[in-house]
Amino acid sequence: SDTLPSIYIVDIQPSQVSTLNSSHPEIVVFPNVRSRILEIDGLKIQEGIASGDKSVNRRLGREYNVTFRSQLLETESIDAGEWTANQKGTFSVEVDFAKRAGIELGSKLKLSIQGFPVEGVVTSIRETDKRSGLPFFFIVGSPTDFENFPATYFGYAYFDDASIKKFKKFVAKEYPNISTIDTREISLLADQILQVLLLIT
Repeated sequence: SDTLPSIYIVDIQPSQVSTLNSSHPEIVVFPNVRSRILEIDGLKIQEGIASGDKSVNRRLGREYNVTFRSQLLETESIDAGEWTANQKGTFSVEVDFAKRAGIELGSKLKLSIQGFPVEGVVTSIRETDKRSGLPFFFIVGSPTDFENFPATYFGYAYFDDASIKKFKKFVAKEYPNISTIDTREISLLADQILQVLLLIT
């Protein structure tokens, strides 16, 4: 994709976000909160899975990454409903995930974050361009509901070769906990694998 970032930045701690943005304002960052779905329209997901209830999709029992923000991304559009991320107790859900999970516009969700419940109503269903290479989330919540929970951040940027090398050295020295993923290296590896497969066939 032409929109694929040249680098991803992973495991940014909250205390590092402001200084990282100050030194490299071109980096776009997203908060990431780990959560589990407790209920969908009164259907108890975790309890149903634990009891062996076959009417509950077992895939919904895992942890999900939930983000919070007040605006849509350029790679998103509203398929149904209205974007209300600034309102407490509201969720926006990605359209394909909504279909798999049986979530509709107006559905009531209850999430668990480190044992604390967060409840809200689905006020919009979003279309997301998954081929863009940009981050996307199944569930987007209101900053009012999520900003006080522990979160990690990740981001992306469009750097040239020299800037990537410089940034990697900067991170290694100043923020050794942060990981970087150079998408050029991934693309090269994928191309090499493809060439091998073509030779085999």
